[in-house]
Amino acid sequence: MFPGSNLAQHGWCAILFCSLFLLGCSTTQSRIAQHQVDFDQLPVAQREMIVKGQVDMGFSPAMVYMAMGAPNRKIQQKNLKGESVVWVYLQSKTEFYTIDYAGALHCRRGFSSITPVTGTRQVPYEAVRVQFKDNAVVSLETQAR
Repeated sequence: MFPGSNLAQHGWCAILFCSLFLLGCSTTQSRIAQHQVDFDQLPVAQREMIVKGQVDMGFSPAMVYMAMGAPNRKIQQKNLKGESVVWVYLQSKTEFYTIDYAGALHCRRGFSSITPVTGTRQVPYEAVRVQFKDNAVVSLETQAR
């Protein structure tokens, strides 16, 4: 490779992109490391739950973040009982589908064929909703499978 060549520039771009991508990946361990002082002060039972990716009533937003990561959505709620925040976590499931339609209609040759199309697609759904009031979990909803 010659300095300043197009290939050298693209190689550095690829390395930079991969580095940024890997830095953006969040694991339970990396999130705990970000909040290590807080994590170390928690009772053993709560630390074990966080390491397993589980949350419970009374957990703080920092504890939920360590266990589950950043939510896909945050919703502000206001009702007669006061204000709360809901963190929504999405997952995706694979759906199989079949579509029957008239494909390859060959009028000139005098025949038509019906070609079914099958495939899969990823469909997002709300897997978990965590509701906070006064910076503590007051409600957990999980999608039944």
